[in-house]
Amino acid sequence: MIPVDSMVCGVLLSLLTLFMLAVNGRVILAFILDKKLRYPSNLLVLNLSVSDFLFGLLSLPFLTVNQVTGRWVFGQTACSLWQFVTLWMRCESAFTLALVSFDRYLMVKRAAQYRRKTRRTSTFVLLASSWVLSLVLTGPAVLVWDVLLAKGVVWEERCLTDFVLEAPAYNMFLHILMLLGPSAIMTFCYVQVVRDLKKRAKRRALNKSPLPVRVGRFEDKHATKRTLSMEFKVSRTVGLLIFVYIITCAPLSIVTVVMGIFKNFVTSSLYKILFVVMATSGAANPVIYAYRSPPIREHLLSVPCRRRAYNSTK
Repeated sequence: MIPVDSMVCGVLLSLLTLFMLAVNGRVILAFILDKKLRYPSNLLVLNLSVSDFLFGLLSLPFLTVNQVTGRWVFGQTACSLWQFVTLWMRCESAFTLALVSFDRYLMVKRAAQYRRKTRRTSTFVLLASSWVLSLVLTGPAVLVWDVLLAKGVVWEERCLTDFVLEAPAYNMFLHILMLLGPSAIMTFCYVQVVRDLKKRAKRRALNKSPLPVRVGRFEDKHATKRTLSMEFKVSRTVGLLIFVYIITCAPLSIVTVVMGIFKNFVTSSLYKILFVVMATSGAANPVIYAYRSPPIREHLLSVPCRRRAYNSTK
């Protein structure tokens, strides 16, 4: 008989998975139906939703079954592939959040250059590079180590690949890179953007005149207080993304590093709980960024109408 706590956890994981797929799928559908959304900075939001959607589709269902049954029932190959997909999507999501923060930094600090040089093609190249980089970092750790070398461990209560236990140095490097690297970039960009906006607000208060806003090579002298307020709002959204990412992903990364050094220090239950906490970031990201961004939010709310209109034209 399945324990009550396992059933409750399984139900919660199932609801989390469905919610994650629904909100991220809705963002993806909005981009499919409306080409106007596909400008460079929004493509970063789309990429974040794609990585979170794939994580919810290819990773969480296996964890749910593992939690309900109390053991890994899919075999060694599936264990390796599951670990690979999980690490890859986590890494790509972290890199995309760093790119979102850097994009916001350039938009505020280098407005003229940003508008002149940023194109969809360059954004696609940047996103493709992030996928390849995250693949290079995570692929060898799982596929090469476990599949090609016929290594790996399937524990009775959890699926855990061998490199976590037998290569603690690489394990530490990988999780520090996935956590500290993106977190450092996000924090630096956020601090610089907020500092710049505060300076502009202070200058506006002293001059009691609208702040000039660069448009290409020219300056618009009629920028209003509302523009600055919107800048602060978007910056707070990015700050909230950073906060959620750190509090949800840091505990699992720290525990995974500890597991590589002290093999019996972390219990299976604690690892599963922290994994679920980390997974909530994939559901929170589209709610925080996409749904708090007025242009994207308007399109998301009108998706059903647009879908009916799209189908009627076919």
